[in-house]
Amino acid sequence: MRRFTLALLTVALAACGSPNPAGNVPSVGPAERAPVGPLGLMYVANHNDGSVLGFPFKEAGDVQPDFMLKGKKTTLTAPRAIAIDLLGRLYVANSGATQVAVFGGGKSGDVAPQYILGGPSSHLGPTKGLTIDRSGNLWVSNYASDTITEYASGAQGNAAPIATIGGASTQIDNAVGMTFDNNETLYVANEGGSSVLGFQVGASGNVAPTVAIVGDRTMLDKPCAIAFDTSRRLIVGDRGGHVLVFARGANGNAAPVAAIAGLDSVCGVGADKQNHIWAVDSGTNSINEYARGANGDAVPIRTIEGPYTTLNDPFDILFH
Repeated sequence: MRRFTLALLTVALAACGSPNPAGNVPSVGPAERAPVGPLGLMYVANHNDGSVLGFPFKEAGDVQPDFMLKGKKTTLTAPRAIAIDLLGRLYVANSGATQVAVFGGGKSGDVAPQYILGGPSSHLGPTKGLTIDRSGNLWVSNYASDTITEYASGAQGNAAPIATIGGASTQIDNAVGMTFDNNETLYVANEGGSSVLGFQVGASGNVAPTVAIVGDRTMLDKPCAIAFDTSRRLIVGDRGGHVLVFARGANGNAAPVAAIAGLDSVCGVGADKQNHIWAVDSGTNSINEYARGANGDAVPIRTIEGPYTTLNDPFDILFH
């Protein structure tokens, strides 16, 4: 049984450089959703355990994580989503505390955040989704208010959003996971609307989405997580127990090109450089890897689960 260590995290983040002080932030892209190869770590938000865990790609079975953020100093309460920028800073949607906690690269254990974003002016409520755009701005989905808020890179404390997407025209209803495509369109898993929405770069206010994947042919029930693979196919994790894969550019009442079944409640999805699909199953407390082209009742080629993993209602997944 291995002890927790930050050695692998340090290696994984070395290429990103050292964290800069808040407020002096160069442009940082959306590293948290970039497909990766077999090196580095897989991170998940461990909702019921109040922690963030990291596992090496080579591991399988009932294994301890190599990285853990947990304890009173972390302020973590019911974390639901995570993001990492190119400076190696880890952002955690601290849903139970209605704030976003930001940790410096390489920080592990019971450590205090580098800074916290939250307060009345921030308009943050219970959050289920985080993502970062090419400018390093942070985007947060607030499910209680059915809004998506954007914050300047390095924003902290009681900072106000620089843009807010919300209103009847947006169709937002309990927005959860988010990601950007190559054209900087913001894609949103819209759980309450059984849909996936897309908003153009620069969108703000009560604007209609430019993409709305919705309808009986989509098989969308309660979409919770969202990602793109290297072929720019859209991957959606659904609480209905499916991972749905849509063709590049899908819109409207489009049928998925693949539907992986046999899961319980998928609240995290991702893809690596081989286009293997990774699914975080909150219902079974597991992380599952599927081969490229998996469909139907496919059997995962690797699974991480068991008491030593400490997985307890895991959400989201990112690679770094």
